[in-house]
Amino acid sequence: MKLGKWLPWGLVAVLAAVLLYQRYGPRELAQAMAKGDVQAQVAMVGGERAGESGGSDEGMRVALRLTRSEGQVGRMSLTWPAGSIIHSGNPGEQRLLTTRTVALVLDDATPTATVEVEVYCLDQFALTPTLSSPLSLPNDDGTDSEETEPVRKLAQCLENGSASYAARQFAIWMSAGKFVEQERTVVRERLAEAYRSTLRTQAEGKLQVLAETLGEQMPYLSAAQLDAAVERYRRGRFEQEIEQTALQQADRDLQAFDGEARSALAQCRDDLDTQPFYAGGSAPM
Repeated sequence: MKLGKWLPWGLVAVLAAVLLYQRYGPRELAQAMAKGDVQAQVAMVGGERAGESGGSDEGMRVALRLTRSEGQVGRMSLTWPAGSIIHSGNPGEQRLLTTRTVALVLDDATPTATVEVEVYCLDQFALTPTLSSPLSLPNDDGTDSEETEPVRKLAQCLENGSASYAARQFAIWMSAGKFVEQERTVVRERLAEAYRSTLRTQAEGKLQVLAETLGEQMPYLSAAQLDAAVERYRRGRFEQEIEQTALQQADRDLQAFDGEARSALAQCRDDLDTQPFYAGGSAPM
């Protein structure tokens, strides 16, 4: 065989295979979106946030619908990695994080595909998106990468573990809040303060209802008297209830961090016993 005759054609075949792989081989979804090769729609479809499901281990889920852009032909293999960020368009609602990697194939016969994916809540004290929340995927996660890179890597590691959804969710919150690297007393106060703030915000509507109810029941009271009555309630029983609830919830979270989160983190880190939160062992609640 004369290699000089066949070698150029061999190189052409190899080059063609490489180019075809680059075009039709597996690509991350963000790359395909950035190039305009595909459009993505994402929406909440169900499930429960950790700690709100009455013992169920069903995590929250979103549905991803991919559509190949007009003009695209042939096979398109796409991956959506674990740890991918999802944004909500509603103010005050938190970001979501995918729990596992999914692969989708679009081609001439199937230009559209849909898959459901379990997600974590990323921002512990923000509002949870609802079924009507306008969710979206960033074309480029660069704006999130520095802040969320450790959490994204943890999500990718947890994908291969056996921990429950609740354990994995609490591990994600520990990583996002950098609680592992902080003393337990500091974490407790941070949690309590976050719950105080959240509870006060949520309770403002209840105070308004209280004022309206008092006004209906005692129409002879002036506006100043109503305001004074509501303010006395705010500074008394109202604040006491908030403080009690905030500390109780903080202690419940610490208990979950001690147990469920630790079991999940141990699958991805071998230095937990040397970290400030865990160095002293489990503290009594």
